[in-house]
Amino acid sequence: MYIYYYNRERDKNSKIKVSNQKNSHMFLKEALKDYIKRKQFGYRQEYINNIKIEKGLHGKPYFSNLKQYGSESLKPISFSISHSGNYWACIIGEIEVGIDIEVVNNINCKSNDILMKTRNYEAIAKRFFTRNEYEFVKKYGSDAFLEIWTRKEAYIKQKGTGFSEGLNTFEVIESGKYAEKVKGIYINKIDLTHGIKAVYCTKEKKQVKDIINLFE
Repeated sequence: MYIYYYNRERDKNSKIKVSNQKNSHMFLKEALKDYIKRKQFGYRQEYINNIKIEKGLHGKPYFSNLKQYGSESLKPISFSISHSGNYWACIIGEIEVGIDIEVVNNINCKSNDILMKTRNYEAIAKRFFTRNEYEFVKKYGSDAFLEIWTRKEAYIKQKGTGFSEGLNTFEVIESGKYAEKVKGIYINKIDLTHGIKAVYCTKEKKQVKDIINLFE
């Protein structure tokens, strides 16, 4: 597995919006090209621009026609995308994956994002988290809120259930600490870059081999 990210802040002349779906797909295809090159898979690079990205029942994206460009022996490639503020990130692997990132200072900014519809993160925690998680947030503050939120989003992205599962139907706190495994899903925190909370989830206990900054 590899993680790719793009930081718009580092390119002051860039007008690219990381939340734009067209731009996100452009980033993803660049990441996929690099991934295939690193893994030495039998996909021809020129085919990647024609890859179709579709969504499953609950919105989990997938490559719908990648198989036709490779051999029958190749494993399917899974990916997950997240963006927050000026940052975009994705994880790519041969197992089902889920990733979520959150810019730490976004919690004090106005945004259309569900997290920032109100500046009262405790109110969000009370609405979406379990009782134990809500009490944990009240005790440890906004940092704990983001730690829990990123874990929950990465978890539902890995499963492909989206918010239909309900964020309060599972708990990512265990004995007063952040759980490393929830219902058979491993939860992994990563140091992506300063000021970012980042978590990825997998059903198998596998580590990310590298973190790559796109376009550098």
